[in-house]
Amino acid sequence: MGRDSYASMRKREAKEQERQTQLRLARESAEESKARVEELKSTHKACSAPIDWRALAVSLPPAPVTPTHWAERSADRRTRLLTLFEIPSAQLPNRVSALAEDSARFNSSQQAFQEEALEQADSVALAQGILQGDPRSYRRVLLEISNNSRASPGGMAVDFDIHSPHLVESRVTVQGSAILPAEVQTLTSTGKLSTKSIPRVQFVELYQDHVCSWVLRVAREVHALLPVKAVLVTAYSADGLPALSPVLSTIIHRGQMESLAFDTLDPSDALDGLQTRTNFKASRRTGAFQPIVAFSPSDVLFTEPASSLQSMIETANRFLEELE
Repeated sequence: MGRDSYASMRKREAKEQERQTQLRLARESAEESKARVEELKSTHKACSAPIDWRALAVSLPPAPVTPTHWAERSADRRTRLLTLFEIPSAQLPNRVSALAEDSARFNSSQQAFQEEALEQADSVALAQGILQGDPRSYRRVLLEISNNSRASPGGMAVDFDIHSPHLVESRVTVQGSAILPAEVQTLTSTGKLSTKSIPRVQFVELYQDHVCSWVLRVAREVHALLPVKAVLVTAYSADGLPALSPVLSTIIHRGQMESLAFDTLDPSDALDGLQTRTNFKASRRTGAFQPIVAFSPSDVLFTEPASSLQSMIETANRFLEELE
């Protein structure tokens, strides 16, 4: 009887452990699904640290390396000390080895100094070029942004045109909506894992936020790394369209960029409050962007708008189109 009771108890414990394991796995799957969705619309939250080009342009080169003779002096001190105790010369420090050690240490330090000096000189030259509005210096920085954008998870192809030291234009090639998850996992009231298809409206909103987040990220990177006054970003897509077409275009001035709370903003709402052209909301049934007429450099006014009047007008026009 006692043996049966013990066996039953062990079975109940094993069953409870299995249940807890299943609940833990379900919770982890639901959290991963939620994190994936958040990641798709949070690209704008990360950005390179701003660079102080003026400080970098006047930075001093590294101090030259001088021989230390540390091993040689150490060997001399030990030799003098051991000689007082009449230690046989065969057991005294090898001065030739000490000189070789000092030489190797100096050569290594000299090589590191030369590499650092070249890197520092290159940085100074780049900084001076940036401050002078040199297009080649601008292209070097923009190439880094472009490469990082492609290498990022869910990255997009980004190309740039430099119209002046104050205006950079970017073209973002949007990946198709196929990169978005078709299903979402959540927990039921009992802690079990539930997998359901993402509702169409939610899927469309996620796609919109994903694209808008990337557009904001690109503009944010350019403003952080270059002393421009405005960035013109146009997103191109072939998703649901016969050919690659402009589907979103925005102009973001530096003052506007600095006023955005990137950690808390909604990407679509943020662009709606700026000078933006897009026809995404008018195509909820198809879930695809609709072609628009992209902004051109001539549309950029370097007197920053006191309000988003143009954006308000265009938003109102889209609402009227939806009502028709």
